[in-house]
Amino acid sequence: MFKVKFTGKTCDKNLKECSCLVPVSIGQGLQEGKKLGATLQLINSTFNSCIIVIADTLHRHTIPRNNGETEETFYHRMKENGTKWQERNAEILKILTIDHKILSWDEYLQLDGYLKKIGR
Repeated sequence: MFKVKFTGKTCDKNLKECSCLVPVSIGQGLQEGKKLGATLQLINSTFNSCIIVIADTLHRHTIPRNNGETEETFYHRMKENGTKWQERNAEILKILTIDHKILSWDEYLQLDGYLKKIGR
């Protein structure tokens, strides 16, 4: 069993009125299995809603391509890694009982206002 907690400065708001954003970096042990489950339990008890963003296609900017792999093939491999992460963690994701969305990186980029938030 894992325990998770927030560290650092917290705001004065009642977080039960707030939403949280949880970015998932595929392949990170902290965002898999029981550790993910403990995080989701903390989110349930703390926030009103949550968006989980699977940074699948974003990941292609931080790892090298295989020899001879085209950009398109690499993109689809990263997309598939995101789908596999969601399948591997499907049962654990059911822990999340508050209002939530699970989005791929590409879906997140299409949310209303995202580009405004980053100044584009």
